Amino acid sequence: MFDQKGNPVKISTDSFSIIHGLSVSRAPIPHSINVVISKRDISSNIIKDVCENILEKGSILPLKKTLDIYKTSRILKKGEDSSLDIDIDIVEGESEIPDRNTFLCKLGIKGKDLPYDLPEGTPVELTIEYNESREVFVTAYIPLIDMTLNARKTEKDEVIDPEAISSELESQRCRAKETIDNCTVEESKKIDDIIASVEKCAVSTDEDEQRKAEKQLKDLKILLDKNDEEKAISKLIKEYNSRVESLQKIIQEYANPEELDDITKQFESIQSDSEMAIKSENKVMMIRINEQLDNLESKILFSNLGYCVDYFRYIVSVGENGNFTNEQEA
Repeated sequence: MFDQKGNPVKISTDSFSIIHGLSVSRAPIPHSINVVISKRDISSNIIKDVCENILEKGSILPLKKTLDIYKTSRILKKGEDSSLDIDIDIVEGESEIPDRNTFLCKLGIKGKDLPYDLPEGTPVELTIEYNESREVFVTAYIPLIDMTLNARKTEKDEVIDPEAISSELESQRCRAKETIDNCTVEESKKIDDIIASVEKCAVSTDEDEQRKAEKQLKDLKILLDKNDEEKAISKLIKEYNSRVESLQKIIQEYANPEELDDITKQFESIQSDSEMAIKSENKVMMIRINEQLDNLESKILFSNLGYCVDYFRYIVSVGENGNFTNEQEA
C-alpha cells in the first residue's frame, strides 16, 4: 500500500482480499418470480388471470418466501374430472400478463386426490425457494385437508410449437396494425422489425431459432401492451367524442319529448364527469363514462316505438335471408 506521494504505508495484516462485483453465491435473480392468480379487472369488471410478484427481480440469492394470502377461486369436487383441476402456475418475468412471461412450473390441486369437496375460498399457503444453484422449488399447503403439493423448475425448456408461434404471430400482426396508427415512426419500425424476425425464425428448422422466435413473440406482445397502455386514454377520448356526436343526433331524432328534460340532465352530467376524467387522464373513469353514454343511447332508442318496430323488422329480414350465424344468435 502507498500514500499519495508514493511512500509505503504499513498495514495491520500481511494480506487482504478484494472482491470485484458480486460473488457467485450472492448473485441477484435476473427476473421476478410470480404466481398466476384470478383477479377482477376494475376497468372491464371481468375476472382475469394476472401475475402477482413473489420474488422481485434483483433480489439476492438464496431466497425463500411463504405467503398464506391465497384462496381457491372455485369449488373443486372430490373425484372431479382432471380437466377441472385447480392449477397454480409459477412464471418468471416482469409482465402482469401470464403468457408474456416464461413458464417455470405448475402445481395442480386434483379432484381425484381430495378426501372430500374443496369449497371456494379454501386457504392455500404457498412457499417459493430459490437457491444459490438457481433451482426453484415451490410448495403449496392446504390446511383444510392437510395436503402438500410440490414442484420444481427443471432445466428442460418448454416445448416449442412453430405452428402455434406462427398462428399467434398473425393475431399479433392484426393487433399491431391498429397500434401502428397511433405510433411514432421509430415505434412502428421497431414493431415491424420484430414481426419480420419472428416470421423468419419461426419457419426455421433450427431449434435455437425457434426459441428465439418464441422469445421475440413475447417481446412483441409486451411492446404492444405498453403502447396500448400509453395510448389507451387517447383512444378512449376519441371514442367518447364519437359517442357524444352520435348521441346528440339520436336525442334530436328519437328522444321522447316527455323525457327530454331528464335525458338532457343525464347527458350534461356525463359530459361534466368527462371533463374531470379527461383532465386527470383517468382511464377507468373514461371507460365508465363511455358505458354510460351507450346505456343512455339504448334507453332512448328502445323507448321509441317507431325505432323498436324498425329494429324488429330488421331482425325478421336477417332471419328470412338466412344470415344468422348460429342458433343462439337466431
